[in-house]
Amino acid sequence: MQQDTLVARVSIDPWWNVNTIAEYLDMEKRQVRERITKSTDFPKPSTLKLGKTTSRARWKASEVIEWANTHFQRVSDDQEHRKSA
Repeated sequence: MQQDTLVARVSIDPWWNVNTIAEYLDMEKRQVRERITKSTDFPKPSTLKLGKTTSRARWKASEVIEWANTHFQRVSDDQEHRKSA
């Protein structure tokens, strides 16, 4: 999916599933499902109840983005230089 399309979807604060979160974070779906969403400080999911069935977990896009902004760190020039050396 194009980054522009993903950004456009964010503007209406949709509900994201694990696949969309993985795409946004540029991570494997398995890693998001097994590690990221289980983190104690990751936003809590919601489900849609339809009669006797319940949908899979969904997260508000804005909450996931806010979480990511507080957890990802920018790589400094020194860190990048040490990594390439």
